[in-house]
Amino acid sequence: MCANTIKGKSVGRMLAGSESHRKMKRKKIKPVFKDLTEEGKAADGTKAMTRPLGKLGISQPYGKRFGILKIRFRREEHKPKKTTLTDIFNGVRQSEHIPENYTKELSKNDAILWSIGIENLKTAAESMDGKTIGDAIENLRKVFKSLGRIKVEKKKFSRKQLEETIALLGKALEKEEIDTGRVNWACTKLMSFRTRFGNWRDKEIVYTSEYSKLRGYALRKLRDDVLLGYVEDWKRYLADKELKYKMKALWKKDLRLYDVLEELIANSVINRDKLREIFEKYDPEPMEPKRRYNMNKLKNAYVELLSGNDEKAEKIIHEYARVIIVRNPLYAAKEMEKEEDEYYHKIAYNIREAAKKIIDKIPDAAVRFLEIAKKEIENPTLQKSLSFPSPSQ
Repeated sequence: MCANTIKGKSVGRMLAGSESHRKMKRKKIKPVFKDLTEEGKAADGTKAMTRPLGKLGISQPYGKRFGILKIRFRREEHKPKKTTLTDIFNGVRQSEHIPENYTKELSKNDAILWSIGIENLKTAAESMDGKTIGDAIENLRKVFKSLGRIKVEKKKFSRKQLEETIALLGKALEKEEIDTGRVNWACTKLMSFRTRFGNWRDKEIVYTSEYSKLRGYALRKLRDDVLLGYVEDWKRYLADKELKYKMKALWKKDLRLYDVLEELIANSVINRDKLREIFEKYDPEPMEPKRRYNMNKLKNAYVELLSGNDEKAEKIIHEYARVIIVRNPLYAAKEMEKEEDEYYHKIAYNIREAAKKIIDKIPDAAVRFLEIAKKEIENPTLQKSLSFPSPSQ
């Protein structure tokens, strides 16, 4: 491509053909995953086969019914990257956002590849023209800067290739006569950049995005199964003459503590005195029948702060905040309002209405909404709007 053979032709038209071919190849990539032995659930509520949770990097540190998750996110080639602790509601949304982010990355990559392709073709056509090469250096520097700090291995390699290309073109202009050998070498490196940043990364993104969809299928099924257990617990509490009003007070108290803890770790520096005030205030306080707030977790976080381990202390507080709130219907109602899955809208509506009745001290009505929510979880009906008719219709 570095031979001077494309003068007089439209650089844009030539590149458009090449880019169209690359994108067509990307569309034809069809990932195939083995071990699809578990039944999951797609965003529309239909069944979708997936892998067991463990093979998707998902574990449940507090057991099957608790709703706390540890999700191991992966780099390219499925290498471990980091483990995030979250709850079933946020876990599903995270799985939905990952493919969306990959779609945005493809769009950005396409724009970068177009810029690189233009400079490659122009430099190839005018390899003896100093101004063309000088302009290419400036434009390639802009692309290099736009790449920023990247961690993906193939993109890191491509970034290095681009850096070396800029250096080669600069050296080609150092003498009075342009060093065409260095220009040709630079063009070869640009082609290498396009191969790795384009075709290779395209394949990685398609496979990783599909892998994330499998994880989403598994997480939706898990969320629905866990939520069914929660609904049964909430109904039981609200049907109990002695517990129904007490539980409302306790659930509201959970929310207040959760908000306080989230605010605490939202700051860049965790306030030690504030943390101490929290565990002194809530220890020992009843949370549910025969159960108390376990302030040992927060005390451990306090010890870590004193030792200078702020990051570890933040993780402990974050985890405990999830633990105290995940089984709370008031929290579930708030989280489900953010839900984008169409089949979940009616479920979210009934959970939200149940939460309102709990706040209004009408437990019998709350139970009726929870019963409707249970039926919708078990047999979802597609509903595209949150504006529902009354449950009696």
